[in-house]
Amino acid sequence: MLPPDLQHLLMSYQNIKWKRSIGSHISAVMLTHRATVHTPEILRGVGLALSIMSQLDHVWKQSRLSTTTKFRIYYSCVLSSLLCASESWTLLKADIAKLEAFHMTNQRRILGILWYEFVTNVEVATFSQLPSINEAISWRRHSLWPRQACGSGCSCTPNPTSLGHVTTGLRTV
Repeated sequence: MLPPDLQHLLMSYQNIKWKRSIGSHISAVMLTHRATVHTPEILRGVGLALSIMSQLDHVWKQSRLSTTTKFRIYYSCVLSSLLCASESWTLLKADIAKLEAFHMTNQRRILGILWYEFVTNVEVATFSQLPSINEAISWRRHSLWPRQACGSGCSCTPNPTSLGHVTTGLRTV
């Protein structure tokens, strides 16, 4: 007979179904208990962003930089690596909660807010003026997809003449 902890772990592992999607493994967890398993893309993104966040620790402690500049650095370096390829993620509620908690922790770190100061998340978000992770992902899904479709990765809008065969079904030769 296995100990209860190992039985719980084995049961959790057996209930994971793996799917192949866009060259990566995405786990869909069907558990009846409270165990939380995050997708590998989320864990990779959080790990990479945490590494960048700690490498930029000297920047967050700079008193000569304004908080606006610090948040711009955070948005361009940390959030861009965290949300890399997020437009193709299948997000669970637990994944969004983990990403939001990571995002809020980083904002508090930049502002120098300690846990015992009792500053609410709403106050931190109002002061930082950064979008929530859910808003950032939905923005990326709706605005970056057409740029990736053109193949060049640029921010140009597609030429209407090149899309003629899509709307009419005819291709000019």
